[in-house]
Amino acid sequence: MTRSQNNPDKPLTLQTVAADVTQSTIPRLISVVEILKREYLKTLDVSSGQLTGLHQYNELQWEQRGEIPTEGKDRAANIVKALEGKNHPKLSLAPSMKVTLCTKALAGMHEKKDVTYQTPQIRRLSKTAKARMKKREREKNK
Repeated sequence: MTRSQNNPDKPLTLQTVAADVTQSTIPRLISVVEILKREYLKTLDVSSGQLTGLHQYNELQWEQRGEIPTEGKDRAANIVKALEGKNHPKLSLAPSMKVTLCTKALAGMHEKKDVTYQTPQIRRLSKTAKARMKKREREKNK
């Protein structure tokens, strides 16, 4: 049994670690989340009428790496370098992302300022799949 079968209402949270400022793992996390959502839709029981996918909550986070000069000579020098376009000041914020997937909408998550929400996908059935389902229902009721 998988985790979702044991605890269908418990949210699953995936998170990247802000290890390096220059190399973000956020694109990989997004790919994994999209695969999970697509595979979840495939596992839905069509006969039960449950055709709604997973609710998704995204949260971008920033972690400070190193000191940013706020005043004085260093700050002015960094601004001048950036304006000249020759040398750029070093990046000092490392991005990370947290994604929460769940079968039901979470109360209170929609009100959070730094969280975005994606509605669940709906599994669409082809005409032939619908016809097969109706045929199975008729044979079952005989």
